[in-house]
Amino acid sequence: MIWEQRQSLLMIPVPQTQPDRLPTPPSRHRLRSDGTAESPLNMNCCCQGLPHNGHRSAWILVLLVILGSCMHPILKSIFCHIHSAITGSYISGTHSLVFVNCPNEQIAKEIARGTLEKRLAASVNIMPRTPVLSIWNGEIEESTEILLIIRSKTSMMPELFAYIRFVHIFETPDFISVPIDQGNLDYLKMIENVISEK
Repeated sequence: MIWEQRQSLLMIPVPQTQPDRLPTPPSRHRLRSDGTAESPLNMNCCCQGLPHNGHRSAWILVLLVILGSCMHPILKSIFCHIHSAITGSYISGTHSLVFVNCPNEQIAKEIARGTLEKRLAASVNIMPRTPVLSIWNGEIEESTEILLIIRSKTSMMPELFAYIRFVHIFETPDFISVPIDQGNLDYLKMIENVISEK
């Protein structure tokens, strides 16, 4: 009986293939109606829009150029800080001078004291009253104003401007910031230390 079961298993029909019709492995080429292969580049598939091997390196290069141009200011800043830490040199533009015109001495002193108390500046010069000619509402106006010269960190400019705009009585306060290119390193470090005490 066992022998008969083995024999029946051996007698399972095996499909016969003709030598000229051997099964072919799956291909990326589609057959046309005339029997010729269609290139995968001509097929409408979801991969057609992606870069092919020949273009991949060009796409990578374009991507690196775009990222490099976006990162340039960040990389320059990092390099400058590392160079400054190693050599002890000053990074140009880290600190700024700010010029603010005030209508009278009382407002000038209030703004100067407020910026110092809030540690938005390290020092403020209150210049003597000077004549000012300006165009306002289409007319030339003559007045006298007091100029403040404020020393601060460039990174503090948004906060400093917001404060001055809040306390100043002018509708459009005169606020001009100029980055410091070079200076006495000890004094510039003092500005840094005073503002960092905030």
